[in-house]
Amino acid sequence: MIKEIQLKIWYHKAFNSLIQGNYERTEKYFSKIERKFPGRVGNSYNMGLVKLAQKEYETAEEYFLEECEKYGYTVTRNRTLGDLYYIWGKADKAKARYAEALKEVEKPEQKRLLQERIAKCSSENSFSRVMQSHSRYEEGINFQKEGETEKAKESYRKALELDSTNFQAANNLGSILLNEDGEPDEALQYFEKAALYSDLPGINQNIGRTRALMKQKEARSV
Repeated sequence: MIKEIQLKIWYHKAFNSLIQGNYERTEKYFSKIERKFPGRVGNSYNMGLVKLAQKEYETAEEYFLEECEKYGYTVTRNRTLGDLYYIWGKADKAKARYAEALKEVEKPEQKRLLQERIAKCSSENSFSRVMQSHSRYEEGINFQKEGETEKAKESYRKALELDSTNFQAANNLGSILLNEDGEPDEALQYFEKAALYSDLPGINQNIGRTRALMKQKEARSV
C-alpha cells in the first residue's frame, strides 16, 4: 500500500515536470520508479517520452521499442512511435506506425490526425512542409521562453500553415492570445483547431476556461 502511494506521488511529480518542460526532474522521478519497480509496464515507455522531449530520438526509439517488444504494439505505443518518427523526419516509419494505430482508434480527432498525417507522409513535398512546421514550432517555443511573444505567435502561425495537424502550435498560440493578449475570441479559434486533432485534457480545459471568460465578458458588457 505504501509503495503504491509512493508510486502515485512520483508519477504525479514526473508528469507535472514533463508538462513544465523540466526534463531533468522528470527523468529523475521516472528513474526512481524504474529502480523501485523494475519490470513495471510503462517504465521504458515513460523514459522514451522524456528522451523524445529532449530530442534524443535514437534513445527514445530504443525505449519505445523495448516497451513494445515486452508488452506488445498497442494503439498508444504505435501512435507514440509514429509521432517520434514524424518529427524525426522518418516518413515511411511514421506512416507504418500510424497505419497500425489507425486500425484500432475510435475517437474522431485521433482518426483525423492519423489519416492526415499518413497522407502527409505519403508525399515528399508535404513531408518537407511537416519538417519546416516542426522547426517553426520549436522556434516559437524558444521565442516564448525569451518573452518574445509577438515573434512566438508569428512562428506558431507559420507552423500551422505548414502543417495543420500541429496541434501543439495551435494550443500554444491560443495560450498566448488568451493569457498575454487578453483575446479570448481569437484564442478559442486556435484551441478549437487543436481539439480537431487531439483530445488532451489540457486543450479541453483551455476551451472551457476561454468560453467561461467570454461569458463573463459578455455579462459585464450588458
